[in-house]
Order: sequence, then C-alpha cells, then structure tokens
Amino acid sequence: MNKKHHGWLQAGFDELLKAAYPPNLPKDQADEMRTVFFGGAQHCFKILIDFLDPGEEPTDEDLMRCGYVKAELDEFINDYIMRKTPHEGSA
Repeated sequence: MNKKHHGWLQAGFDELLKAAYPPNLPKDQADEMRTVFFGGAQHCFKILIDFLDPGEEPTDEDLMRCGYVKAELDEFINDYIMRKTPHEGSA
C-alpha cells in the first residue's frame, strides 16, 4: 500500500460496521459488505472525475454536479437514519 494512502474510505467503512452491525458479524459477510462499500465509492468517484469540465479550475457545472451527488447521498443517509433510529412509542 502506498505510504501516501490515508485510509479515509476504510475508516468510513469501519465506522459503518461499528454503527450499524453487531461486533460478531461473520468475516465473510463483512468482506462482502466492504466490496459493496468500496464499489459504491469507486462509482461515485468515477462519476465526479469523468464528468468534470476540462481545466484546472472548477466550473459552475462542476460544482452543480458535485451538489447533485451530495444531495443524493444526503437523502440516502437521512433515510437510513430514519429507518434505523428507534422512534418514541416504538417497541
């Protein structure tokens, strides 16, 4: 692994496991989840990189596209939190 690698994606995956899954999750299931997590991260990164306008400075369209990705991810995480957070009056 490159020494410049910061492990930010791995740290995000580790936090997901810690927050959403039991500590005794079978290793093969955790490995499959890591594959899905990193596959999604790769796809998101590819979307952003492939659709950036040429040049070194971000354009308004670049920022707009990043905003769309952020909005979609925010919607996902907010929905996830609502589904996984116990609500008052629930058993």
